[in-house]
Amino acid sequence: MTYRHKLAIIALILVVMTAIPVMAADPAATKRVVAQSDDASVLAIEVSVTGRAVHSVMITDASGSIVDVVAPKGWVGITSGERTLFRSDDKPIVSGEKVVFTVLTTNASAPLDVSYRGAKTPIGGKQSI
Repeated sequence: MTYRHKLAIIALILVVMTAIPVMAADPAATKRVVAQSDDASVLAIEVSVTGRAVHSVMITDASGSIVDVVAPKGWVGITSGERTLFRSDDKPIVSGEKVVFTVLTTNASAPLDVSYRGAKTPIGGKQSI
């Protein structure tokens, strides 16, 4: 095997190694109503991860109907206006795990945009649920 062939094989291995994290699926969220009354609904937002660990979940509600949130153990949640943020440094959602965030809203059918961040950088794009 010539030097050129060896160099080409090494280059191919490097390309494959850098592409594998990119090919991992983005995190995904689903929304379901778990309780409902005349003036409010409780939503369960389930986030599943296959790839990089998720340290924060941002939910944007253009209607501003989210009035309260409950974060799972090891996470904090805050809501203000159109934005809701869940964050954890110690218990990120790792590949193969699912975490459920609870949201109290006055409009259960309002479209929500969900985005994700790793420890320092965004992961994937915005998802509408």
